[in-house]
Amino acid sequence: MIHTCTIQARMRVQRLDYSGGAGEAVIGQTVTGAESGATAVVVGVGEAYLRVRGLSKPFAAGEAVSTPTWSGTLVSQADYANQSGEPAWYWADSQTGVRCRFYVRDGQGRRRHDTGDIEDPTLRCMLPPTATVGEIGYRIATTEAGFAGTYAVRRLVPRSNARGLDHYEVDLEEAI
Repeated sequence: MIHTCTIQARMRVQRLDYSGGAGEAVIGQTVTGAESGATAVVVGVGEAYLRVRGLSKPFAAGEAVSTPTWSGTLVSQADYANQSGEPAWYWADSQTGVRCRFYVRDGQGRRRHDTGDIEDPTLRCMLPPTATVGEIGYRIATTEAGFAGTYAVRRLVPRSNARGLDHYEVDLEEAI
């Protein structure tokens, strides 16, 4: 493997309901649980709740939680949903510095689709068997020259040999 990449996982924004809040929570600050030691970053403040991302581990109901400018008592923790009931998501780096190899399969040049559209060859990536990745909820980012960008995993094919899983071959498409 000659390149490096970061594998990102899609994560749910969490809602921390609290009581007895004192002070003012500020977006971007870290909230910490006094008993659990859990931490997360505040991304929104509502009426008696905080929206957070990047949980280090679950908070414990009933524990004191605080930021540098605010404190309260945690009532509950749950996945956040907006007023329409839709979940909020974000991308988090789950594995960094992963050895990989980006390539375009030989002989796979531009071709015309049945609709008349011109299709470019598929960018692919080989990942080691130790990588944790799936077709849903993962993407791959890199700064490698010629391949720099963030890509959605379109297809994942595990490749085996006599000893077991050898590597993954991943078809990529540019992420929006």
